[in-house]
Amino acid sequence: MILGSIPAWIGNFSSLTVLGLIRNNFYGSVPYDLGRLSSLRILQLYANQLSGTLPDSIFNISSIYYFTVAQNHLKGQLPPDVGITLPNLEIFAGGVNKFSGPIPVSLSNASKLGVLDFAENRLTGGFPTNLGKLQGLYRINFDDNRLGHEEVGLNFLSYLANCTSLQVLGLSRNLFGGELPNSIANLSTNLEILTLGSSLIHGTIPTGIGNLINLTLLGLEGNYLTGSVPDVIGKLQNLQGLYLNVNRFSGQIPSSIGNLTSLTRLFMEENRLEGSIPPSLGNCRSLLVMNLTGNNLNGTIPKEVAGLSSLSISLAMAHNSLTGSLPLEVGRLVNLKELYISQNKLSGDIPSTLSSCASLETLLMEGNLLKGTIPESLGNLKGILEIDLSRNNLSGRIPEFLGKLASLRILNLSYNNFEGEVSSQGVFANANSVSVLGNDKLCGGVQDLHLPHCRGDKSRQSKEFLSLKVVIPVTASVILVIILCSSAACYMIRRTGNGPQTASSTSDWQLGTSYSEMVQATSGFFEENLVGSGSFGSVYKGVLYGDGAVVAVKVINLQHHGASKSFMDEIKALRGIRHRNLLKIISACSDKDHQVGLKGSIGYIPPADPLLLLGEEGDIDEDRGEKVEGNVRSKIKDVLASLFRIGLSCSGTLPGTSPSKFLKDRLNDIRKKLSMYFESSPDRYSSLEQLPSVLGVPPDNLLWVISSSPILTNSPALLLENQSKNWKLD
Repeated sequence: MILGSIPAWIGNFSSLTVLGLIRNNFYGSVPYDLGRLSSLRILQLYANQLSGTLPDSIFNISSIYYFTVAQNHLKGQLPPDVGITLPNLEIFAGGVNKFSGPIPVSLSNASKLGVLDFAENRLTGGFPTNLGKLQGLYRINFDDNRLGHEEVGLNFLSYLANCTSLQVLGLSRNLFGGELPNSIANLSTNLEILTLGSSLIHGTIPTGIGNLINLTLLGLEGNYLTGSVPDVIGKLQNLQGLYLNVNRFSGQIPSSIGNLTSLTRLFMEENRLEGSIPPSLGNCRSLLVMNLTGNNLNGTIPKEVAGLSSLSISLAMAHNSLTGSLPLEVGRLVNLKELYISQNKLSGDIPSTLSSCASLETLLMEGNLLKGTIPESLGNLKGILEIDLSRNNLSGRIPEFLGKLASLRILNLSYNNFEGEVSSQGVFANANSVSVLGNDKLCGGVQDLHLPHCRGDKSRQSKEFLSLKVVIPVTASVILVIILCSSAACYMIRRTGNGPQTASSTSDWQLGTSYSEMVQATSGFFEENLVGSGSFGSVYKGVLYGDGAVVAVKVINLQHHGASKSFMDEIKALRGIRHRNLLKIISACSDKDHQVGLKGSIGYIPPADPLLLLGEEGDIDEDRGEKVEGNVRSKIKDVLASLFRIGLSCSGTLPGTSPSKFLKDRLNDIRKKLSMYFESSPDRYSSLEQLPSVLGVPPDNLLWVISSSPILTNSPALLLENQSKNWKLD
């Protein structure tokens, strides 16, 4: 891009045929010396910063056929004889400048002229009728000038009927006045663009306009046209833009507009149209923008129109008398940026489907009869810039999400029935961006909103919330410390109660009978006091010196693999279990024996009132048979439960040998010890094989165990071992 003035020495290139200086930053006036380029055919100076007037010398280069100086700051009048001095002109364009004066009549002499474009200037006077002789004209554009006179009007259009190649006729924003002549129907059928907007035109649209079947844009906006919109508009099936806005049209919107399937822009706002919106408009599936604002339309919004998914720019139906609710189909407008339905008589709730309009930037719904609450789903409108819901019957609390919409710049909720606290976040932080007037039940918000304080001042609530944020973690921490300390204390107490973790000490397990006393009680573990033996040790009968208490003493041979762990597990299990059918452990200790190895002894004290599972000796007789049998069931079940729990409590091997092996090894001895209890009723308990019936279980699942009362000699018990693991003891 070149910056500076056009050098005058360019005029020395007399053989130059093309001078293209487009889209630069040339400024100043056009040099007079360019007029010496006698061979010049193309002069392109558009899109610069040139000013002043064009030198007459340029208009004397008769070889020029392409002349464009558009988009500069040039002024002055066009030479009246330009059509004579430049007879080879094909393109003559000087739009977007400051040219004034009339359109040169002499242009009709440029018989090859195809483009005549001086839009956006200050040209005045009438439109030369003799331009109709230029049959090669295909583009005439004098938009945004000061052409015409109301007395003449648009009668010159009849002369342009001879321009059979005409494709563009731009005459909008001028001062033509008059009526739209019927001769418009005689314009070239090749015409694609016809703009006559804002040109003081009145009257009606001639039905002959339907002949212009190749029109893609018809602009008649901003005039004083009256009457109804003719149905023949529906014949213009190539139409993409229809601008009938800001006129005085009346009657109904013709349903034939629904035939315009190529239509992308429909502007009919600010008229006097009445009746309902034709559902056929939903057939315009290329429509990007529809504006029907400011008419007298009534009835409901057709769902076909509300759900026209092609709408991506704007849907405007404000300032009418539309009734009913906004159709749920509005959720199909996923690309829509602007929705205007203000100042109608719409009722019902705001449809939650609006949340699907993810591209929405402007939502204006004020001045209706809408009720209910603002849907929380509208929080999905992340790109929304403006929301106006004022002057409705909306109620409930103002949703918090409105303060979290980062893009929201303007929010008007005035004159509704909202209640509760107003947020101070987001758009609510600026009183100039939000309006909540006329909602008497609102409170809080920023000071500039001048709302009353809410009950339970928010600052106090904030302080209370802050206090909770401090108190709760501190309290939780204290509780955690207490729990940890309690756990540690319990662990220490349990550890102290369980005694040492090894059996190497010669000190007693706890205060009670010592190892030497147990040796004395069993007469040095004399063989006659031996009750039984297992894989890890033996059990002896003992009588304590002094009080004569009878105890059971178990001696563990710790040289066997696993005996030490079994010894410790048994002690821990028995010391932690309390049950009426289990004998209390009174002492556990150890000592070194160089010949035998390390031995552990456990003393059991019998209960003060021993349980007699089968009754005391001599008490079983014929008269008590049934009672004894019931007692047997109960007592045996208690013993079984106790033994079963001991088994579950031990983390290692059960103390001594397994019950089954122990019983198999001592079966004959057990028979002898039990026989004394069955002498009183030999018929009922004639053999051991009949005893399983007491519990109602098959003999295969039965194991025999002897529990001492006082020393494994008085009371037999039964232990069931359910191999299927489905039988439970109470």
